[in-house]
Amino acid sequence: MYKSLLNWRLFLFVAMAVVDFENDRFEWKEVWKIEYLRPIAAFHNTGGGRLLVGRTDDGEYVGVKDPKGIAKSISDTVMNKMHFQVFVNIDNIEGKDCIIVDVPPGNRMVDLDGKFYVRVGNTVQALEGEDLREVLLNEKGLQWLDAPCEIDIGDLSKEAISFFISKGKESGRIPISVDENDVSGVLNRFNLMTSGVPNLTAAILFSDNPQAYSRGAYLKIGLFDGKGSLIRETYVEGPLIMIPDRAMDKLLASYVPPMYMYDGPSVSRYNHYDYPKDALREVILNALMHMDYKKSQPVTISIRPDELEVFCLGGLPGSMTVDKLFKKHHSVRRNEALARMFHVAGFVEAWGQGIAKIIESCESNGNKIPIFLEDQGGLSVVMFPNILEAELSHMNEKYSDSITVSLLRLICEDPKLSANSIAKLLGISERTVRSRLKNLREDGIIDRKGSAKSGKWILIEK
Repeated sequence: MYKSLLNWRLFLFVAMAVVDFENDRFEWKEVWKIEYLRPIAAFHNTGGGRLLVGRTDDGEYVGVKDPKGIAKSISDTVMNKMHFQVFVNIDNIEGKDCIIVDVPPGNRMVDLDGKFYVRVGNTVQALEGEDLREVLLNEKGLQWLDAPCEIDIGDLSKEAISFFISKGKESGRIPISVDENDVSGVLNRFNLMTSGVPNLTAAILFSDNPQAYSRGAYLKIGLFDGKGSLIRETYVEGPLIMIPDRAMDKLLASYVPPMYMYDGPSVSRYNHYDYPKDALREVILNALMHMDYKKSQPVTISIRPDELEVFCLGGLPGSMTVDKLFKKHHSVRRNEALARMFHVAGFVEAWGQGIAKIIESCESNGNKIPIFLEDQGGLSVVMFPNILEAELSHMNEKYSDSITVSLLRLICEDPKLSANSIAKLLGISERTVRSRLKNLREDGIIDRKGSAKSGKWILIEK
């Protein structure tokens, strides 16, 4: 511990040696006043810093009277009022005895006379409102969504609670004996009561109007053209526990519907998706679980011609980074209770396997691996459409029929297929296949490289 503090002081000394202006780590005062305990508290709560006493606002070193007495007073007062140690030294600068107070970073927030202070740039600010409530909850080992909420148990949606219990029983994570009609019992069983009343997690999960308790507790879908203009949008609202299913239903019905494909001699039909369902659902679930619900903006899904972006405010929780996401890691959750409820319902796993699931699902569907970006105070996951569907989106409508789509898919999967083999796989005549292949080649959609016997088909990128 002492070694780390010494390393921190050395870093601070080197940093301050080349900085001669007040910033988030450095401040100076002409004389010592008891009110300057505030910047000391703020430094401790915001990564540490240095306070110098004996310098005017204009930057002139004037020193202090009785430096030993003042240095001892500062050290004793900080310990008595805030219960942590500062490193106080007397330094002769330009012939003047000045006091330097090095404030170590704290591993917990401290208050000064009942108020919490933080450093914002070169200013000291007192925490208020939701920021203050979050600090107080953290002191108790709780999170923002664990706070008690002004909602009656009777105002919770019985449909949403029944949906949750049903899903949990299907997943085997809720015993069959649990009575969905015993709302109070359900809330207590899953620690959704705080101080005898439902907490915010219960309210946004099971209320028909969760936005009354968190303005960002919904999901918004937007479709944009190639120039970035909004074509249409949809608001997915209601109990948060039901939003993932509702969002997927809306996406697949109106925004990224599956294409009908045909396979085999029997010409059996199946769905082929631009964006794999499992990956898309996992990304949406992660956004809803890690969203910062203190904010007023919802999770957004932006669909553009060549990508789909899911964005949530809050960024990655804790010490998690984008690089760590792609390595073996423990599950880190901003909203512990919320994530636990989605897990109990069988929607997600609990062991940090979501990213691997997303990547595996995309690769098996022919999609590129998504990009994860921390930006604008949040996290974006950018997904790319299946390569074949991305090409088809630029084609004339005459190539969007099911037979041509299936033909193109087959030659993408096996470029060496002959017209006869394609005809057998699709259960249609070889003449029809050759006619479609000819039209596609003439229009520059595909090409053939090599001989008729040993050559291969190439899908030409547009």
